[in-house]
Amino acid sequence: MNSAAGIARPEDLIGRRVGVPEYGMTAAVWARGLLKHEYGVGPEDINWVTGGLTGPGRKPLVNLDLPKIRIEHEVERGLNDLLLEGAIDALIAPQVPPALLAGDPRLAYLFADVPAVEREYYKKTRIFPIMHTVVIRRDVYERDPWIAANLFEAFVKAKNLCLADLTIDEPTTVSVPWIQHHVAATKRLFGEDFWPYGVEPNRATIEALCRFLYEQEITQRLVGVDELFAETFQSAPARL
Repeated sequence: MNSAAGIARPEDLIGRRVGVPEYGMTAAVWARGLLKHEYGVGPEDINWVTGGLTGPGRKPLVNLDLPKIRIEHEVERGLNDLLLEGAIDALIAPQVPPALLAGDPRLAYLFADVPAVEREYYKKTRIFPIMHTVVIRRDVYERDPWIAANLFEAFVKAKNLCLADLTIDEPTTVSVPWIQHHVAATKRLFGEDFWPYGVEPNRATIEALCRFLYEQEITQRLVGVDELFAETFQSAPARL
């Protein structure tokens, strides 16, 4: 956020101009869901400005019809510069604005201790916001239904190799001080497998995402979790 905008808590975003790379992007859906359900700030309470972080924004992947939502598209300047100038009051984006990374005093995080807020949100909701999935063309799946389970198995094995790299006693592939302590603290909160794959371990999170998408009128109906995934994949174990 812009440090001079007078924003001290999420409720102060009401009536403000908030930048976002793309209104319908998943990270923004999660952020708006949190703002509404945890702080009572609805999407209609904010004036949204879409655009690129450091340059002109991309064309939206999906054209949304949202008559109740105020959205302005910035075609010339990046959101980082708009935030520095005070042309927008705050920003929701997957990447940290370059000026904030550089320590520019004109920018600051909304929450002083971001990890603490995220930990409390997880403890309260058991939701670990996730964004990405692997999609198979329907004609390919119908021709070779085994492909879903095989792809899933390959990704789970790759993830397990990554987890092993973080937890072995010898030097890890991640050169971060106190990495073993960070991993141990993460496991205490999320469990041994803190990146669970599969439908069932993530059902509550996916249900929340589907609900947020519907509430924000990005989907026209409330989509069920089981509608989204191949039948041969749904019963696959999350860890192999």
